Amino acid sequence: KGEHVILEQGSMELSFRNGVRSVINGPAEFTLLNGDVLEMNRGVGWFQVPQQAVGFKVITESLEVVDLGTEFGVLAGVNIRDEVHVLKGKVRVKPLLVSGIEIDLSAGEARIVGLSGGLRSIDLAANAFLRTLPDTLPYLHWSFDNEQSSEYVVQGNDPISSDLASGVYPSSDGRGVRQLYS
Repeated sequence: KGEHVILEQGSMELSFRNGVRSVINGPAEFTLLNGDVLEMNRGVGWFQVPQQAVGFKVITESLEVVDLGTEFGVLAGVNIRDEVHVLKGKVRVKPLLVSGIEIDLSAGEARIVGLSGGLRSIDLAANAFLRTLPDTLPYLHWSFDNEQSSEYVVQGNDPISSDLASGVYPSSDGRGVRQLYS
């Protein structure tokens, strides 16, 4: 409680006295304000909250997420807009940059803080969150052995590897190739 944690790389599993489990993927920076409130300045966090811990709260620079008995993920960072993804159950979300907005989200729903500070609906990205600690550091691998195609399969143990597709295309200025991700 009260400790400020900076995780430069890798992952960290947290087990709270109230039964909350979390896996934080770095780079991350967070502070446990008390047993029910985690302030997350940056990082990717997965949270599993049992019934006895309903009301557990994650606060980022621009979001407040209050658990209503669920499993959810939060993405926060300096150069990204904060996101919440509800994997099971419900959460109550409040943007901190705009007053008077508070919504309940259910399983399968996700929101990102918009440029105006409000909440905008986005697709759920369940694969973005680690639920257990990996055996090794997360990695991505592209094989360039296939000369017959401009598409390259992304492999690895990073949670986002299954969501990536990439290809190599001629650059618009004619000076080589560029790598595209989607």
